[in-house]
Amino acid sequence: KLSYIIFQVINEHSKEEDEVKIPLLVYVSREKRPSHHHNFKAGALNVLLRVSAMISNSPYILMLDCDMYCNDPTSVRQAMCYYCDPQTPSSIAFVQFPQTFRNICQDDIYDSQIRNIFKIRWHGFDGVGGPTISGSNLYIKREALLGSFSKQQDYMALKRLFGPSNDFIKTLVEDYKPCFIKDGESSRMSLENANILASCSYESQTVWGSKVLPSHLWSKDAFGSGFVLFRTCIHASS
Repeated sequence: KLSYIIFQVINEHSKEEDEVKIPLLVYVSREKRPSHHHNFKAGALNVLLRVSAMISNSPYILMLDCDMYCNDPTSVRQAMCYYCDPQTPSSIAFVQFPQTFRNICQDDIYDSQIRNIFKIRWHGFDGVGGPTISGSNLYIKREALLGSFSKQQDYMALKRLFGPSNDFIKTLVEDYKPCFIKDGESSRMSLENANILASCSYESQTVWGSKVLPSHLWSKDAFGSGFVLFRTCIHASS
């Protein structure tokens, strides 16, 4: 089954100074073809990491499953309290919230709320530095997924790792600010670059899915990826 790229800017910033500015909202649907494995959630995450880098390059990303939503607008502030706390190690990779399920039967004999994880196992993980990733309901640091690079980094080496897009390579450099919106409108060139980054063939002959966000971990479950991030953070802080 073919699935073509859909890249739609649903809401752009208003040009009127007296109007309330609504946050930029962009809908992205990646390309899928039978000849390229889409890698499920991992493939979607990879595409959104690349495309969002061209739009905002935000250092923090909210990760949600397609059947979940965030019902607390203060969750961003709560997560940033951990990231910005000077007493918190700079190697912290993600801040996650427990999942809440509704319309569960009163007895819940099959533990549909997964209480054994969020109320027992995850608290037990505190003894080894914290729990692993649940796969949803978390704010994760972009640097923890892609790494951090200086302006002196070899661009050709980065291209071998992250693909041929010069614009995306620029976003990997610290403090890079993309110009997706100019004079209240998204530029045509930025949209074209985003379409390239969302194509199913972009990752060909790169390390996406092997060294960059291993797809075999994310596609099966998020727990293995959490252990990889935890190992990386421990190594970075040691």
